[in-house]
Amino acid sequence: MEIVDFIINSIMTCLFCKGKSVKYGLYKNNIQRYKCLGCNKTFSETTITNVHLETNIRLVLHLILAGCSTLDIADELGLEEKIVIKWKKLYIKM
Repeated sequence: MEIVDFIINSIMTCLFCKGKSVKYGLYKNNIQRYKCLGCNKTFSETTITNVHLETNIRLVLHLILAGCSTLDIADELGLEEKIVIKWKKLYIKM
């Protein structure tokens, strides 16, 4: 599994109740479907993710590997530092 997919799957939470979600097959157009374990609603990555999420993850990981601090990365990309730290921890765990 590619690191970007791993991070996206790790942060996928329910748009409706913010609960944990799990992969739940695919829609007809091959978009990953998720089901919330809390409210049982289903949704896709495109329902809840920013269209620039994958680009941001790649850029954050590139900057981390280049030695930039999490605070500098967050400031430069307009992200919360806790998001950058979370992606860094997920990258290290993988």
